Amino acid sequence: MKYATQTFLTPRSQQAARHPGALVRQGRLARRWTIAELAERARIGTATLKRIEKGAPSVSLGMWLSVLELVGLLPAIMKLDDPVAAAILDRTRVQRARRKPAAADLDF
Repeated sequence: MKYATQTFLTPRSQQAARHPGALVRQGRLARRWTIAELAERARIGTATLKRIEKGAPSVSLGMWLSVLELVGLLPAIMKLDDPVAAAILDRTRVQRARRKPAAADLDF
């Protein structure tokens, strides 16, 4: 079942989706590729590429990644990091209870 974008994305999230789409468009234009050329290289349809350039969040992540790689933006995605989550995981790893080895059942 399809949902309207407005039902699950905040305005800030919609803006965040449009930003990489604009970067894809800039990358395509800088390489002097048409929409059809980039779509063919990414093995997607031109309509899908247009939706990516508009920042459509409904396009699959795999398609986004394929296009981002072709315009040279994939290394920027690979640099994303969440230091807060890493700190929380480091802290909880230390506090996790260890399983005690099962005592030998010598009851005959």
